Amino acid sequence: MLWNNLLNMGRHIDSMSCGINITADHCVRLYHKDADCSLCSSACPSQAIVIGRPGTGLKIKQDICLGCEKCVGACPQGVFRRSGMSAHEFSSFLLDSSRQGSLTVKCRQYARKAAVSIECLASLHILDLLFLLGSGVEAITLFRGNCSDCVFAKNGQNIDDMVAALQEFVSYINGAKIYVHTSLQKLTISVDSYPVALSRTADDLLVSRREAFNYFRQRVTKTFANTLDIVDSAHSSSVSIEKQRAVSGRKLLFQGILAGLKSHLTDVIPVINGIPAAEIKCTEQTCCHCGLCARLCPSGAVECLPDMPPAINAEKCSGCGICQLACRTDSLKLTGFWRKKL
Repeated sequence: MLWNNLLNMGRHIDSMSCGINITADHCVRLYHKDADCSLCSSACPSQAIVIGRPGTGLKIKQDICLGCEKCVGACPQGVFRRSGMSAHEFSSFLLDSSRQGSLTVKCRQYARKAAVSIECLASLHILDLLFLLGSGVEAITLFRGNCSDCVFAKNGQNIDDMVAALQEFVSYINGAKIYVHTSLQKLTISVDSYPVALSRTADDLLVSRREAFNYFRQRVTKTFANTLDIVDSAHSSSVSIEKQRAVSGRKLLFQGILAGLKSHLTDVIPVINGIPAAEIKCTEQTCCHCGLCARLCPSGAVECLPDMPPAINAEKCSGCGICQLACRTDSLKLTGFWRKKL
């Protein structure tokens, strides 16, 4: 009963804002001066994101943040997340909100009650959609208001770009076919055929009641105390180049999605926007064995032994390309990934 009540509360919150938590260790801009990623700052309508120099940190200016959550969907590395929920937990929340294989999501502007309400549809990520499709959701409907009149829509890519990337990825899944129908205020993704790789029993809750309660509590509280959770995460700890790093929550979500799709994927998949995976090829003849690529890899996917070329752990690689930028001899090249290596 509590779970159903929390879900219903989530559907009827229209103009609430939640805080954003930052994991600076995954930001590629903090590892190399030539990293040209600016997706989060480009998406932010109020320019509230400040990224420091390599080796420092990043923060959100709490006094001008609008709480649109677009940075969550924009960052391919998973630097930003909604407070109280990891990437997997939010995708699971959406799944638990589906009914009879169908999910309806709306932005804050659209006046529709029977839908999950989020601040902006651009805060969704391609992995959210892949998780839903792989879990048996056959229809995803996204209702958007008039974006031209919305303060959230000033910058960044729109939802159509994400759906285009989704269609590209699905084209590399053998036997999978989806249809996308777009109108001015509605976008529908319907499944013709898709391998259902993620299964669970009817009693399983992929998101705990406590996690859901914390998420909605923060959204409600933020309505009255406009900076509650943004203040907590405004000053991010500095990145330490030397410390051992773990893969991001977004990469972990993709690993779970990929585990169920491996037998259905084509052998080679190119680099696709939003998909945290790639393969790094090394030209051993020109490698100088300096180890800089391993030191700077945000996900700890590169390992270097003395007088040996770098070893790339494809399961950890997020495709950020920092190792390619760092290589002094241009020995590393970012390419699409091989299914059998993941």
